[in-house]
Amino acid sequence: MIDLPGQLRIQVRANRLANHRLHAAVVMLPRSDFHALRAGFFASLAATLNHILAVDERSIAFCDGHDAEGCAAEVAMDRGDHVQRELAAHVLAHLFMHQTHHRGQVHAMLAGTAIAPPQLDEFLMPSEAHLRTADMAALGWTEAEVFGKR
Repeated sequence: MIDLPGQLRIQVRANRLANHRLHAAVVMLPRSDFHALRAGFFASLAATLNHILAVDERSIAFCDGHDAEGCAAEVAMDRGDHVQRELAAHVLAHLFMHQTHHRGQVHAMLAGTAIAPPQLDEFLMPSEAHLRTADMAALGWTEAEVFGKR
């Protein structure tokens, strides 16, 4: 059985792995294509990727530093006109969904370029380690660190 903090540590790394693959794809684009206006909430590949990358390493450190009690802690988020209060685990679940949403936009934007969008959907299954070997090595992670000893 996987505990909540363990599952969050896996999920946050799945986000980082997917972002790593997107960055590896877009680095092959000419600068003009990377910054070109496209359909999406942030109207370019550059702006969308900057939006989701800004939280990657900080969210990994956050998840690595929290146990079940930390996941149940209240997080206060300044929304300008009010302070929204949520459980840390709920905020993280939303963050993961939010990043998936924007990665989908990047994937669609890439489809309109000469670079094929990368595969993004096999990161959470421990049995699919062979599909992420290069990415894990590039990020300096091991299967045991991410999934624990099995």
